[in-house]
Amino acid sequence: MDIKRKLSYLLLLAGSTTIIQSNAATINVGTYSFDDSMLANTVISANGQSYNGSEDYYASNNSWYSYNYESSNPGWESTNTPSELTDTNAYSFLASESTVANQLSVELGFSNASIANGDGADIALFFLWDQSNSNTTVSINGTTQSLTYSNVFDDAGTQQTAKNIAWNGSVYSDVQLMVATIDLLDFEYALGDTLASSVLLELSSTDSNPAALSMVAGLNTALPPSPVPVPAAAWLFITGLLSLGFVSRRKR
Repeated sequence: MDIKRKLSYLLLLAGSTTIIQSNAATINVGTYSFDDSMLANTVISANGQSYNGSEDYYASNNSWYSYNYESSNPGWESTNTPSELTDTNAYSFLASESTVANQLSVELGFSNASIANGDGADIALFFLWDQSNSNTTVSINGTTQSLTYSNVFDDAGTQQTAKNIAWNGSVYSDVQLMVATIDLLDFEYALGDTLASSVLLELSSTDSNPAALSMVAGLNTALPPSPVPVPAAAWLFITGLLSLGFVSRRKR
């Protein structure tokens, strides 16, 4: 390898230590704020029946089906994985209803962020409608717990609602917005550890209000390593290689 090729290789190594961060959109839900890269964006597995306000879905080992009412022979038809749980819209949702025996179980993952166990809540799960009597559980790292819900407020203390929600042919101008938060400390994660597993949710509605999951977001993220500057000694080494190159050429 000649001197010029050696120098190019060294400069490439030096450049690869610099981290370039992409611009992410900020999502605000009441007092909760996070980048869209912090959303759970992958449906790893799913089983059971759910409803998005206008369409019925059924999942079996993450194969998804929607019910075609308009066909001459109505029934379940294969469809793509619905995006209601992985998009950036806080008002889209998949709901489990108490009238359905096989309620939705869904496993979600984060591929764009490393969720960290920081101070306080680390993950927020947003729901539509009153969840007071729902019995949704979350399993992380082999530990299962029931969710505890609270209303979502803004900085002025005003309760937040979801606007213009479609349900069974009607549109509701204001639907109660609720949140359940998770502290990874409760799931055997030490402070500073990053989420190494998925989030498994068993959506169980026990009254007339559906267990309508809208969005799952990380609130604490592991910081990327700082750019590593090229040490002065490395530049001296490169300069020395250049000098050797000039001497070698003079001797030819």
